[in-house]
Amino acid sequence: MESRRPEGTEVVAVQARATNAQLIRRCLDGDPEAWSVLVDKYERLVYAIPLREGCDQEQARDVAQETFSQLLASLASINEPESLASWLATVCRREVWRRRRNGGVTELELVEEQLDPAPDFVDGYVHSAEVYDAVQMLPNPCRSLIFGLFFDPTEPDYATLAVQLGRPLGSIGPLRGRCLGQLRTIMEGRAAS
Repeated sequence: MESRRPEGTEVVAVQARATNAQLIRRCLDGDPEAWSVLVDKYERLVYAIPLREGCDQEQARDVAQETFSQLLASLASINEPESLASWLATVCRREVWRRRRNGGVTELELVEEQLDPAPDFVDGYVHSAEVYDAVQMLPNPCRSLIFGLFFDPTEPDYATLAVQLGRPLGSIGPLRGRCLGQLRTIMEGRAAS
C-alpha cells in the first residue's frame, strides 16, 4: 500500500508525534491531513490481518478499505483512542470472517473469544508502528537508509543503497550505525514523554 504522507517535510515529524486522540479530534474537525496520518499509521496492521487469515492481496485490500470505512463512520464513538490498534484489528478480523461466511467458506468457527486479536500480535504491531513513526522523524539520508534496510520489501543490498543514496559503498555501514543511534535517541525520547 502506498504511503500517504509527504516525504521530507516538517509536517511528517509533527504529524508522527500526534496522539490517536489528537488525530481523531482533528479528523472530526474535518482535517484531511489527520485522516491521512491515521490511515498511514495503521494501514500495515489492517492489511496484514487479512493476509494472516489467508486472504489474497486483492481481498486484503478490500478488507482494509472496508475497515477504514468503518473507522471513518465510527470516529465520534471511539472511546479509547490509544487502543485504536486493537479496535481496528477486531473490526478487520470480523470483516474477514463476514466475507468468508457470505462467500460460503465455513472453515472458521466463530467463537466469542476468537473475536479479539491475539494480544502479542497487536502489541507487536503497536511497537512496529512506533518504530515506523520514529523513522519518519529521522532526517535524510538516515530515513531513506533505514527504510531501505528494514522496510523495503525488495531488501536492497548495501551496493544498491549506496547508489540510491549517492554515497560510496564503504560509507553505508558507518552511516547505518549513526542512523540507528539517532533512531534509538528518538525512541527513548518518545518513551520518556
